[in-house]
Amino acid sequence: MKENRHLGWVIRRSMMTFVCLSVMLPGFSYPATPSEPAPALRPGKLRSETVFRLAFSAEQARIRARRWAQKQRIPVYSQLFDGTAMQLMDVLDDRPVYFTTFNHNAALISGASVLQESLDFDLDGTGVTIGIWDQNMPLAAHQEFESSVPRITLWESVDISAHATNVAGTIGAIGLNLEAMGMAPNAQIEAYSWDNDLSEMAAVAASYPNEPYTIYISNHSYGVSTGWSYTNLSGKYGWYWMAEWNNAASIEPAFGQYSLRTAEIDELAWNAPYFLAFFAAGNDRSDNPLQGARVYYSSVVQGRQEWRNKKFDSTCPLGDGDVKNGYDTLHSSAVAKNVVTVGAITEAAGPGIRARDLEDTSVTAYSAFGPTDDGRVKPDLVAQGNGLYTTAAKTVTSYARVSGTSFSCPSASGSALLLVQYYERLFKRQAMRASTLKGLLLHTADDLHLPGPDYQTGWGLINVYEAAQLMRAQSLATDGLYMIEARLDNTGGESHTYSVTLTEPDDVTFTLCWTDPRGPATDRYDYRRPTLVHDLDLRVVKDQTTFMPFMLNPSTPEKGAITGDNVIDNVEQIILHLPEPGAYTIQVRKKKRLTTPVQWYSLISDVPLISEQVITPGDIDGSLNPGDLDIPQR
Repeated sequence: MKENRHLGWVIRRSMMTFVCLSVMLPGFSYPATPSEPAPALRPGKLRSETVFRLAFSAEQARIRARRWAQKQRIPVYSQLFDGTAMQLMDVLDDRPVYFTTFNHNAALISGASVLQESLDFDLDGTGVTIGIWDQNMPLAAHQEFESSVPRITLWESVDISAHATNVAGTIGAIGLNLEAMGMAPNAQIEAYSWDNDLSEMAAVAASYPNEPYTIYISNHSYGVSTGWSYTNLSGKYGWYWMAEWNNAASIEPAFGQYSLRTAEIDELAWNAPYFLAFFAAGNDRSDNPLQGARVYYSSVVQGRQEWRNKKFDSTCPLGDGDVKNGYDTLHSSAVAKNVVTVGAITEAAGPGIRARDLEDTSVTAYSAFGPTDDGRVKPDLVAQGNGLYTTAAKTVTSYARVSGTSFSCPSASGSALLLVQYYERLFKRQAMRASTLKGLLLHTADDLHLPGPDYQTGWGLINVYEAAQLMRAQSLATDGLYMIEARLDNTGGESHTYSVTLTEPDDVTFTLCWTDPRGPATDRYDYRRPTLVHDLDLRVVKDQTTFMPFMLNPSTPEKGAITGDNVIDNVEQIILHLPEPGAYTIQVRKKKRLTTPVQWYSLISDVPLISEQVITPGDIDGSLNPGDLDIPQR
């Protein structure tokens, strides 16, 4: 009954935007151009059908899982002493699929504190909303969420969760206890449980700027339990092997895999191009049983699944972080192309409000590494995940110190929310596409570990202060643009070129990012086929020299980036190190015919770019693009 009632609520929620438009704006519509159909999640029938399909699928999965669990005498729900929660969500080929939380002074490290405290910015999340999906609901009555207007909306009447309260505080604690102040201390938070996450995301994801009852950013500090998990599924605490047991030859195919869930997340993002989801990378790299520890594995006896146990030794599968030296430990949601996957680092704060000590920081022992099975750069970013002080659910005045990618993720999403607020302040009635916000975050991140992207820290440590500086430069630009949104198509929009003249020998970075259509899902182990659907290329040319973007090799994940023709990532970046003065051409092009009428892209630059051709944006929703801002053209 709970599922049926909730399914009805999801459908009603998805229709709110359509009703609002028909009542508040009679006669006003948002027509698509003839060559570009509207995103599927625009208000109306298509959105409702998408929401219903996802909600119905999730409901059927839970019913199937509960029946299986009852037959096999396996618990649906488990919670550990440290607050880590697990819930059975589905059964695929007799394999239980559990969602799990990732438990194990962030504002300073992310750059959010400068945006909060500097009079130049004075950003606190006022007027913007973030959605959080988690195990259950946060404690909305906590003193850190007090306000004349309720700051947390609980969309479901389920239990209060310690984990969700920790996450909500990391994002939006007001700062009555200054040490616990969140990234966006005055933001609105809409809270949901993870039971119907994809359908609810589809119901509220922004498909165009200023769409009523929608959000631009969401936070997801959970994922599918993969490989070894410390839990109590048999009634006893210990390490449980979540994949098929084959003694020492056992493998976990789900790590890095572009699964059906991964593909559905990318499809949702494609259909809601102004919505950007942040997913925790996961903590699997530290899931390594010690020799002699009691471990549990599943075995079918007379048609019924049972948990057997033994002491961990050389006949058991290696620990998750030991199989490939910690690489390839990402869960399925974190693998998606069109999300921001966030890993965790130790504290990187130095003395002073704007200090960031990058020399002493390191990736935490638990934070999951890429690559994805097809070799893409993941995680995308890292943020502080160790020892965050935040709200706790025990009482309305309690706090806790927490660690895990569960908390580096809201550190990043909450910080990014300040950029949404700042953008709306600078560019009235406009919004960034998700690809623009993501590209901006990757472009301005502080490089860590190895030069360029890597499979440990992605593109680096989030730095929203630098991102805001670039946005400000965009707002003041009179000759060229730092942030460009434009589209390629199959009817002449094959490529775009931009130009810039460099006079100073300073490093210059260009970043191309696009929301890519859903790729082909697979259940194969380490399947290397690219999931990229639209392969766009970024090139920088001077005279007869062509500069190529970064790329990584999944066969040697520990090695640094090289440059070349990147055919797997939907983010490409080129850095010119101490470039010679002179004229440079920046090219954005597609390799082959698109599978859709158009492909939007976002181009971020350290220097203002001038378009060398007339670009017809065909954009009717008020977003930032060359046509809207009259980009200087030759």
